[in-house]
Formats: sequence, C-alpha cells, structure tokens
Amino acid sequence: MKQKRKKTSTSIIYEILDDNQHHDTSTTANINSTIKSLNDNSSIPLTSNTTNSSSSNHNITTQSSDTTNPTTTTPSIRQKFPNRKSSNVWLYATKSEDGKSATCNLCGYVCAVVCHSTSTIRYHLIRQHDKYDLIISRSSPSSKSKVSQHFKDELHSLCYNAIIIDHRPFNDMRKPGLLTIFNKLCPGYLPPHRNQVSNHLKYLYNVHLTALKEQLQNIDYIGLTFDFWTSRRSVSFLCITGHWFDDKCLYFSKVIHFSSFNERHTGFNISRSVKEKLESLGIYHKVVAITCDGGQNLVSACSQLDGSIKRIWCCTHRLHLVIINSLGFWNIENKLDNNPTNCLTTEIPATTTSSFDVISNNQQELMDTSWSDENETGEILIDETIGDAGGHYTDIINNFDTAQGSEAESATIVHAESIDDEQNLDLIDDNWSSNIDTNVPTTNEVELIMDLLKKCRVLATLSKKSSIVSNFIRTNQLLFKVNRTLNNDCKSRWNSTFILLDALIDLKPVMMKLFNEKRTLNLRRDQIEKLTMIELNNEDWDFISSLHSVLKPFYWGTVMMSGKNYPSIGLAYHAVHKIKHFCTNGITSNNHIKELKKLLLVKLYTYFYDDIEQFQYFQRHAFFDPAAHLSLSDVEKNQCEKY
Repeated sequence: MKQKRKKTSTSIIYEILDDNQHHDTSTTANINSTIKSLNDNSSIPLTSNTTNSSSSNHNITTQSSDTTNPTTTTPSIRQKFPNRKSSNVWLYATKSEDGKSATCNLCGYVCAVVCHSTSTIRYHLIRQHDKYDLIISRSSPSSKSKVSQHFKDELHSLCYNAIIIDHRPFNDMRKPGLLTIFNKLCPGYLPPHRNQVSNHLKYLYNVHLTALKEQLQNIDYIGLTFDFWTSRRSVSFLCITGHWFDDKCLYFSKVIHFSSFNERHTGFNISRSVKEKLESLGIYHKVVAITCDGGQNLVSACSQLDGSIKRIWCCTHRLHLVIINSLGFWNIENKLDNNPTNCLTTEIPATTTSSFDVISNNQQELMDTSWSDENETGEILIDETIGDAGGHYTDIINNFDTAQGSEAESATIVHAESIDDEQNLDLIDDNWSSNIDTNVPTTNEVELIMDLLKKCRVLATLSKKSSIVSNFIRTNQLLFKVNRTLNNDCKSRWNSTFILLDALIDLKPVMMKLFNEKRTLNLRRDQIEKLTMIELNNEDWDFISSLHSVLKPFYWGTVMMSGKNYPSIGLAYHAVHKIKHFCTNGITSNNHIKELKKLLLVKLYTYFYDDIEQFQYFQRHAFFDPAAHLSLSDVEKNQCEKY
C-alpha cells in the first residue's frame, strides 16, 4: 500500500522561474534529485512517484492530443516570437486569447498571467498534479555574483555618469561588447538596465533641482539668457540660463530650465511659460536683465514681463546679421550679368529656378526636412548649400554622382561623409536663420563673394559626394600633411562660412593639384569640363585671402562673446569697439579689403549704434565689467557713473 503524501512535503518552496528567461531542460535524473530534496522527510519511493508522474504525463498527453495540441495552443506567441521555445507548461494548460489568464487542462483552475509569466500556473501544476518535470533547477552557487552591494553601487554610479557625460543611449552598458569587458574586469557584475538608468536620471533631476532652488535662494540678483529654437525633427525647445555672483563674488552660469515647448510660439505663450518657471524657482522678482536674440516673439515676450526687467540684445546674433546682411553670403540672384571684367564670374543661364528659391520661401521646411541620415549620400545637402547657384552648379554635382555608381564607390562615398562629424551641422530653425537679407545690393565685391562661395560650396560637397575626388583629396592631405576637411556652411551661423574659407586656404596645395591633375583622374570628359568651371584661379585665391583677413577679427570677436565660464558683456563691448576701429582703418593698398570694410561698417552702425536705447543698456551694463574699460572713454565712464 502506498504511503499517503504529507502536505508538508509539498509545501516546500519550489524554485519556479519565469519562462521568458529560462527553458525546461531538466533531465530525469535532475527531476529525481530535485524531488528527493523536496521530499527528504517522506518515505514514498521515488520510483513510484516518478512512475505515476510519467504515467499521468502520458495520459494527459494522449488525452489532449486531439484537443490541445501543444503546437497549436499558443499560436499568437509563436507568431510574435517565432524563434522562442514554447514552455512545457502549455502541455497542461491553455492561455486565454487576450493572454491575461491561463486555465489548467487537468482541473479547470484559472489564474492570471502577468506579462506572460508562467510562475503561478507552473506552481499549481507541480503542487496539485505532481508535474515535477516542470521544476526549474536552481542556479549553481558558482554562477552567483560575488560582487558586494557597495562595490556594485559604485560601478552603477560610474555607469550612470558615463551615460550622462558621453551622451550615450540608456542601454549601451548592456551591449554584448561592453558586457564582455565588464565580465572580464569584474566577473559577476551586471551593468544597470535601461529602466534603471531612466529611473536614476529622474532621481538625479529631482536632487539637482532641489539643490538649485536652495542655491538660488541665497542670491539677490540674477541675469538670464533665453534660447529658443526648433530641432530638425520639428520639436521646439526653450532653454533658460542663469548668471549670478554669490556672496563671495564667485561667478556662476547654469542652465536653470530646459524643456520642450509644445505651444504656439507667440510672445504671450512664451512670457507666460517663462514667468511660471521663474516663479517656481523663486527668482522672478530677482531678475534684472534678459539677453536674447532679435526674434519678434522673444522681444514681445520680454516686453510682457515685469517692467523692471531690461532686455539686452545678443551681441553674437547682431554680429551675425552684420556680416550676413552686408556681404550677401546667402543672396538669391535669378539673373547675373556676364561681366567680362569679372574674373570670378562663370557663365550661367540668364534665368534660373533653384531649389534655394523654394527653401528661402519657407525656412521652417528647410530646417525640418534637410537633415540627411548617415546612410544617405547627401542629395539633400546640395539643396541646402548650393541651391542658390542654380541648375548650373547643381548639375555638376549630379553628373559626378550618376557617373560613379559602383558598389565599391558607394561604400567610399559613405566613408567620405563620415570622415568629419562636423559636416553634419546641427541645422536648427532659430532666429539666427531669420532676418537674413537675401537681396543685398550686388556691388562688385558682393557679386565676387556670391560667385566665389558657390564654387567653394560645390567643392565642399564634391569632397564628400564624389568618391574619386574625395579619395584624391584624402591621399594628398597625407602627402601635404594638412589635417583639414571642407565642410559646407549654413545660414544660421556666419562663422561656418569663415571656417569653410579657412579650410580652403589650408587645403590650397591639394586643391591646386586637383585642378592641375584632373585629366589624369578616372573622370569622363564632361565631368572634367564641369570641374574646370569651378576651378579657382589666382584671382579667386587672392580674393579668398582678402575676405579671410577681413572676417578674421569678426571670428575672434565671436569667440570672445561666446564664453560660458566668464561674464562676456564687457568683452563683447570691447570686441565691438575694436571691430569698429578695424573697419574704419582704411590704410591698405588692397581695394577689395577697403570695400569690404566699408560694407561691414555700414551694417555695424545699423545693428549696434543706431539703436540708441539698446546701445545705452549695452554700455551701462558693460561698465561693471573691467574688460569694457579698455574701450570706454572718460566721457562714457562719467555718463555711466551718473546713471
């Protein structure tokens, strides 16, 4: 007579894990050993139980073969996860169609299935129906982590900091390559999951926000900088940076708010949102001045805040407009005169309709659609940079593209585009790309600049788009030891044009060799002819040198104004004063330089000196920065002191 099983023998906790991470691979020997460990106080022969279990298993399988074939009980799981093994639990149970519950085929017991877990139904089958083959053996002790909790927390903290500092995706630390390194350096350590990273960042946000509020409580006055823009994915952002001195006269500059802005970009909505954020930080009554660009919505938003808060223009934005709107970097010209005395003018059809014409009519569309993915070969980039040149220059690019279509060359093109990450400029829609005059009066110098920049932009694009040209340039860069690449400029940052010219000057030996040896390259005759059309001659190089020398003080002035670790208003005032002095100094024998300085000086007065109210704010606030005293006269100092 068989001995009746004791209830205590089945109440021992079984090691039941989720099927999503473990599969049933227990052999009969493992089952017997597990049963023996669970029933060490029972006198029941193991062979009897095993036999009964096997018999029961056989009966159930036979009985359910006509109704619940295991290969058809969970078709939805197999369809969603074709490579996943089906759990043996479903030999004895059936999952509901909605996947939220499971029904035992032996007794009709119904239980919930949370996130496709089989733990509950597995425990039921083992305890009530002796399905010991469903027991998942406990992991071996040697596989357990030997890392202490304190050391684990330290490693987790380092992982969080690495993700923050290096701007890495949240799941980077658990990628196979890094896991191999972690396992070698610290066996048993598992980096944080992406959900852990997300939760920890939320925790850090609250910690730093609380610390920021406490720090801001101890200050008396604060100045703000507004930055408002729309990303290439049409997501708008508002960033507020605070600038203040503490009681020890230590300077601080911190981002106090950064978030997306999903409302209409009206001055009222912006001012309301800004006021709410400042009041939540407890500093609205402490704000004395706000610096922002010249966008109408931001100007309107500042005017709707407290009357004691003064708005100060962004000097770098003003300097940007001075250069762009005086030299016509982005002029649109549908008809160019074929002037034989102009050595830089290339014969262009009388009337052209360019992609740039369309882009200029809708700057928002440019910023939202012009971004080119890594695997694209840059067709959209052509429209951004050289579309204003008309079909003449665009055809040059297209012909080089269509004539070189082999797989090897395509791979080379992708490689060429990834040489320098700076080529993928962060094209954003902000007020820096608005207020740009695309119809600057075409003086001789402006016309020279327009035609020269068209050629430079074509060369920059070809250096990335054409594998033959890019390979030639890379090879000769090593030969001449020039570590520069040609990156196309953009409308939102004038200094991108200066960087293009600066790189072109450094690469002059390479470019000269390219033009001289173009007939030895594997190019068609029509391609050689078109490359000849954008060839830079001696007059072009001389003018590039003149333009570069004129723009260089503006470039360094922009660098001075863009500091984030020191107060910049005094340096900005000093830089503007020195740039004005540079433009008024006409002691030079180069007529091009004289004319360029005159054009820049006119716009410098327009954007800085003609706005009396803003210039007075600028001067009076700069007075408190010792750097500004380098350019303030005694009369101006007395006026500021009286104020």
